[in-house]
Amino acid sequence: MMPKAAILPLLAAMISPISAQAPTEPASKPTQDKKPPYVVALENLRKADEAGREKALGAYIESQVATNAIYAGQYGALKKLEWDATPMLVSWITKPPTGIKTPRDNFSKACVNALRDCVDKPTDELKATLAKAAKDYLLAEGVRDDAKFALAQFGDRTHVDKMLDRAKKNTKAENITTKFRGWSSLANAYYQLRQYDDAANAHMQIIKMIEGMGRIPNNYYNCGCSLALAGKKDEAFKMVTKALEVAKKGAGMQMPKSLLLTDMDIQSLRGDPRYAELMKKFYGVTVEGKGKPAAGGMTLEIDKKSGDAPKGK
Repeated sequence: MMPKAAILPLLAAMISPISAQAPTEPASKPTQDKKPPYVVALENLRKADEAGREKALGAYIESQVATNAIYAGQYGALKKLEWDATPMLVSWITKPPTGIKTPRDNFSKACVNALRDCVDKPTDELKATLAKAAKDYLLAEGVRDDAKFALAQFGDRTHVDKMLDRAKKNTKAENITTKFRGWSSLANAYYQLRQYDDAANAHMQIIKMIEGMGRIPNNYYNCGCSLALAGKKDEAFKMVTKALEVAKKGAGMQMPKSLLLTDMDIQSLRGDPRYAELMKKFYGVTVEGKGKPAAGGMTLEIDKKSGDAPKGK
C-alpha cells in the first residue's frame, strides 16, 4: 500500500473540479441594463412562430450550455411553453440540429437534462430513445450516463442500479485509490439521481478518507451543495465555510467568487444572513442575500475584476 503522502497527489488529481455542475465564470455579466443571453433566448423562444421554433429552441439550449451551469430545474421554463418542445429534444439526443456551435456531446447532454426537467409522463418513444442512447458507444460516456439517469427518473433503474452496485463494491476495496473512486462515483450518481442526502453521505466518506492527508476545498463544497439541496442548511453552511477556509489557505483548487454568487445548488442559502457574512469575510464584498434568483437564475451582479478568490491573511 502506498504511503499517504504519495496517495494524496493521486487522489487530488482524480477529484472532479469544484461543483462540476456549477459555473466557475459566467459567460456574461448580467446588469440592470442588459439581460443575460439565456433570458433573451427564452423570450425569443416564447415569441417564436411555428416556423422559427426549432431555431429558437436550439438557441435557448445553447445559451444555457454557455453558462457552464447544470442543475435540476434549469430547463423548467420549457414546461410553460404553449407548444410541446419534447419531440425536438428527443430527436436531438442522438442527432443535434445543424448549425449549432456548441460541442455535440454538451448539446446532447443538455437535451437529456431538459427532458428530465419538463417531462412528467415519458412517452414510449422517449424511453426507447434514452435506452438506445444508454448503450450507444458512439456517444460520449457522459451522454450515455445522463441517459441512464434520465431512465431511472422515468422508472427504469436497470442501468443505474448496475452503476451503483459497481461503485458500492469499489468502496469496500482494500486499495485506497479504488475505494476513493467508488465513493466519488456514488456521490456523483446520487447527485445526478437527485438523491441529495445520499450524495452528501458519500461526500462525507470522501472527506473522512482525506482527513489527515491534506484538505482540498471542493470536497467540502460539493458536500455542502448536496446538503443545501437536501434542505439541511446548518450542515450545508458548515461545509461551505470549511471549503472557504481551506481555499483561503491556498490548499488545492481555488473557489472563485462567481461560484458562490451563481451556483444554483446553494441558492437556498442566499436568503440566510450567514451567506452575506461568508461573502464579507472571505471575499471582502458586501452583498444582500436573496432567497430567490434574479431573472434567468443569476442572483447577484458579478464583478470579475476583484475578489475572485478567498482572501488570505
